[in-house]
Order: sequence, then C-alpha cells, then structure tokens
Amino acid sequence: NQCNTSNKKGSGQTAGDVSDSPTTQGNAPIGNKTPMAILSTNPNPLERFAIFSFSIPETELATLEIINLKGDNVEILYSGGAEGGEVHEVSYDASELASGIYFVQLSTSTQFVKNKIIVIK
Repeated sequence: NQCNTSNKKGSGQTAGDVSDSPTTQGNAPIGNKTPMAILSTNPNPLERFAIFSFSIPETELATLEIINLKGDNVEILYSGGAEGGEVHEVSYDASELASGIYFVQLSTSTQFVKNKIIVIK
C-alpha cells in the first residue's frame, strides 16, 4: 500500500470545540471549551483511494493507522510530529484491502479519535 502525506499551512482550519458553554459534573464545572482532534475520510465508502485529513490542537507526535474489526493493526499510515492547528493529509491506496468495514484511528499522547471506513470492491 502507498501513503503520501502533506501539510496544508494557512488553510484556516483548526481543531474544533466540543461546546461553547460550560459543562458540569454534579456541581463542579469541567471547563468552557475543550480543543479536540479532528479526523475525516474522503471518500467514504471508498473503492481504492482515500485521503485522510486530521488536525490536532497542539503540536505533538501523532499516529494514524488502519484497524480491522478484530482490533488488529492493518497498516500505519503516519507516525511522527504534527503541527497543532494545521490540517495534515495522508493519501492512501487501499487496493490491497478486502471489502469490508475498517477503522481509521488517530492517536496522540492526549487524544484518541476513531472513525469507521467502508471499503467496497
């Protein structure tokens, strides 16, 4: 499989916020805003090629991988440093994957995002 990565500087896209209002647990406020990692797949479902886009709130190490339904790692798409607040893209050739449901998983030291992808042949 083939993966290519790119970084879109100055795209204006940044990590989103969970909520604009404070949340509470009992009577203790948890916080006003929580910056979150963002992960998207285009297209989904996919036949052969996909572009995975992700953004994390702070600069840190990130890993992007494909996981099967059993939880096994199929392929690591990206592993390394990622600039916070910028959109990073990874192109992926899924021609060697069998049809089915998989997950693309983004993890950092502080965040974890998993999205379902469908491969159709």
